[in-house]
Amino acid sequence: MKKIILVIIVLTNWILLISQTTIPAGDISGNWLINGSPYLIEGEVSIPDGETLTIDPGVLVEFQGHYKFNVQGQLLAVGTIQDSIRFTVSDTTGFHIPHSTDGAWDGIQFYETPATNDSSKIIYCRLEFSKTPTQEYTDWNGGAIYVYDFSKLLISNCLIINNRAQSGGGVCIIENSNPILQSNKISNNITYGNNYSHGGGICIRNNSSPTLINNIISNNSVTGSNNYGGGIYIGVDSEPFLLNNTIQHNTTKNYSYGAGINIYSCNPTLIGNLIQYNHTNYDLTGGGIHIYYEDASPILINNVIANNSSRFGGAISYYDANPVLINNSLTNNTAIHGGAIYVYMVSLHSELTIVNSILHNNQPEEIYFDSFNFNDIITITNSIIEGGQSSIVMNNGTVNWLEGNLDSDPIFENPFENDFHLQDTSPAIGAGVDSIEIDGTLYFSPDTDIEGMSRPSPYNSMPDIGAFENLLGEPYVNINDYQLSLIKSGISNYPNPFNPSTTIEFSIQNQSKVKLSIFNIKGQKINTLTDGEYPKGFHSIIWYGDGENGNRVGSGIYFYQLNVNGKTEVVKKCLLLK
Repeated sequence: MKKIILVIIVLTNWILLISQTTIPAGDISGNWLINGSPYLIEGEVSIPDGETLTIDPGVLVEFQGHYKFNVQGQLLAVGTIQDSIRFTVSDTTGFHIPHSTDGAWDGIQFYETPATNDSSKIIYCRLEFSKTPTQEYTDWNGGAIYVYDFSKLLISNCLIINNRAQSGGGVCIIENSNPILQSNKISNNITYGNNYSHGGGICIRNNSSPTLINNIISNNSVTGSNNYGGGIYIGVDSEPFLLNNTIQHNTTKNYSYGAGINIYSCNPTLIGNLIQYNHTNYDLTGGGIHIYYEDASPILINNVIANNSSRFGGAISYYDANPVLINNSLTNNTAIHGGAIYVYMVSLHSELTIVNSILHNNQPEEIYFDSFNFNDIITITNSIIEGGQSSIVMNNGTVNWLEGNLDSDPIFENPFENDFHLQDTSPAIGAGVDSIEIDGTLYFSPDTDIEGMSRPSPYNSMPDIGAFENLLGEPYVNINDYQLSLIKSGISNYPNPFNPSTTIEFSIQNQSKVKLSIFNIKGQKINTLTDGEYPKGFHSIIWYGDGENGNRVGSGIYFYQLNVNGKTEVVKKCLLLK
């Protein structure tokens, strides 16, 4: 029996030995087949201009040292969901030593690849343990993939993990490059260097406009000085399109900007992205996004920017820029100044436009505007801003506070579990605007929400505020809510109908923080009757039929909402008759 086992082991090793293929330094082309795998790369290799290399699904490409994979022709590395293609290194010893070439290969490079070649494709591939730590500028960029002045490239459904670079730890795209990145996972990449590091996960620069769809860009960082973009760096006349990406747990260190995304002098479009848990751990700006320079006019639509932190601008920071936010939800972000948005060091004219968006539970204030220019403007319409205008700290500049803004709790489904769907009783439902003209510019609510649900829903209603659309056209109130709510906490009012005042009674089973608010039929909060700690038992508060400004409201249906310890317990209806 032992002899049989020994024979099987010998045969297995012999089959593996004869199936592997050694690739020396030099030009490569043709087909790399599964029965020739693994392909052992023993020097720098190049696909020549006009030539094509096709790599079959399931092939292992294993570098025996710190060697580049240059593409001057066409690369077709197309795996499948069952059999991905793997690019790795034979020995990772020393990979984590900074500024060392040990334990790594040197990435795939499309450097001025002639556009006369057909499109290259990197699909269902895993790229790992590559790094570009040398001090030569041309070798700084893109740990796994470096694209310079080239656009005919599709990167789709890839896992890009554990790569490092001076600029662009996972993917670096610069100079007139327009590749498409779709359904990739880009994780655990690091950009490091002594000066001016860009893009721990992805670097997009100089007239480059790739498309990034359904990627996970996570656990990336830039760690030198003057660092930009822990997750993604976008700069210099680039117009990339980012759709439905998750950008999370990225960091910048030392003198740094934009832990999640850094946007410099360009106009990207960000739609339906989740930007969360990004952090700048020094004294600079932009936990989620940092935007700067006068040519920077990004458009943000249907994004959730949550749980990010920075010294200045927990969710977003910017200067000398003109960002537009439509149907975004910014919540649970923290900073020393500007929990949601921080504006600073403005020497040129700068404008911020916020439409149909939620800024809620950001600490310490929602917006901090520290401008050097009296002409700078923040325009806000049909948005929920916790604390109203008082939550905007203005040092110079102007707030253009338009109609339809609410100071209220958006009533998320479960914000403690990062579920930012709107509950059926949310005042954000139906409180948005489908289109609005501001200073000659038309702004439109998007046709769908962050999950692709039609907006507005139902048809012919008004859109909701925030990134998520509820199926209702207006906040839901059911008279039976009262009986159901008595199990936890009771609330009622008398008389009802009333004029001029009504007494609202409620009961709570334990000492709790209680917030009692009044909303009109449109779901707009018009008054907060109380917001503080209450002991167990029964309590009553009189509403005199007035708004927060002290003026009497008109006849009609109103809703009072009881919120206990941050959770909406019940919403009830009352009728004011004059």
